[in-house]
Amino acid sequence: MQSTRTSSLKPSNNRLFWVLLVGFCSFIYLLYREWPYLLMQSMRWQKDINEVLTNSLMDSQAHDIKTILYFVGLSFAYGILHSLGPGHGKVIVTTYLATHPTKIKTSLILTVLAALTQALVAISLVSVLLWGFNASMKEVNQQSIYFIDASYLIMAYLGLSIIYSAIKHHIHSNKQQPKVNLSINKIQLSPSNPSSAMLKPQQNQHHLSHKHDQHCGCGHKHFASAEDINQATNLKQYITIILGIGMRPCTGAIMVLLFSHIMGLYWLGVVSSFLMGVGTAITISTIALLTISGKKIINIYRKPNKLNTRYISLVAKLLAGLLLITIGLLLSQSQTYAVAPFLK
Repeated sequence: MQSTRTSSLKPSNNRLFWVLLVGFCSFIYLLYREWPYLLMQSMRWQKDINEVLTNSLMDSQAHDIKTILYFVGLSFAYGILHSLGPGHGKVIVTTYLATHPTKIKTSLILTVLAALTQALVAISLVSVLLWGFNASMKEVNQQSIYFIDASYLIMAYLGLSIIYSAIKHHIHSNKQQPKVNLSINKIQLSPSNPSSAMLKPQQNQHHLSHKHDQHCGCGHKHFASAEDINQATNLKQYITIILGIGMRPCTGAIMVLLFSHIMGLYWLGVVSSFLMGVGTAITISTIALLTISGKKIINIYRKPNKLNTRYISLVAKLLAGLLLITIGLLLSQSQTYAVAPFLK
């Protein structure tokens, strides 16, 4: 009965796999084709907002409290609006949360720490180069490229980590599947009713042949569960997510810090950078909540089936890992090329 049920699920799993694979390949093709347009539009939008920030910062030289508050509020709005555009941070958050069981509290902590780390990296980078090495604006921009490339490579590494942990978890889950072995050890006739047969196992033989597993019921924990094994992996992936997003310093924050240093208002640039990080955290946290809510809605209307769910989870994580690897490498190449990298 069990084998019939399992075999009946395999065709649907195969169809689902090919549907997801075709959808993933189509998305990668569209992303590759539209990448130059998306990149140019993002650069134009960012340039316009940066000009507004620069003009507001110049007006703040008068030390007028209203002008300073306007600049601070504009920096906060910049963090919200800038993070709405194309960016690898949103791809990392949505892809990971959509394919991994993560609690709302954990997802919010991840997004807030990642956004604040991004602001802290920008402030630390500019402060060290300006105050420690008297670097010029050109040198600061050149050094920031290394951090940006590092964040994209970390993104690709996260994709590899997701693929590796998904395959490892799937193999471990298959090994933990209970094997039911039915055997008759001894047939004994009951004295009260000789015509009836009672099936009694030999206790000594049962004790000697007892195998410890998660279903043996002896009260001992003989090996770690899948959740226990994944706990350490998830912690590493959380750190990778924070570094993958935070290692890329915000270009708007770097620009504000450089101009504020020239104008003698560096402290205002630091405040502005942190507020950009807060605005970014709000946007990414909202996207994370929407992702988790959408996943829960899908799970409500989806028919529960442990075997089917396990294969869907495996395929989804594999595709998510491939997506992060592809976009991470694509973004790292776009640091040099303004068009699709494979055209060069």
